[in-house]
Amino acid sequence: MSIQVQNYEAAKGQDWKLRLTFKDADGVVIDITDYTIFFTIKKKKYIDDVNDDNAAIAKTITSHTTPLSGITIISLTDVETEALKGPYCYDVKYKKGNGDIFFVMKGSFSILKDSTRRIV
Repeated sequence: MSIQVQNYEAAKGQDWKLRLTFKDADGVVIDITDYTIFFTIKKKKYIDDVNDDNAAIAKTITSHTTPLSGITIISLTDVETEALKGPYCYDVKYKKGNGDIFFVMKGSFSILKDSTRRIV
């Protein structure tokens, strides 16, 4: 699987979801039943802190939406996006059941201020 660079935006104080489908080099979906997905958001692109103590958000996903079809969803709640301010960087990695770890995607993650707070 090649590393993708993808930039995302989320509205402050709103839920955000990213649906990922894992495929092999031939485009065939991969069974991710035993995969652990790591989603990390940090303020700085390169931090010497390898244990991610400075991460704004660090998600570990082990329960997947449709694992036999390679589908998982990374979700942020409205409370989580409310706590974020400004530009960030993120990455997604996964670990197979055998312990192999792979880097999947990275990019910028921006939090946008909303124009209103009307929800009714």
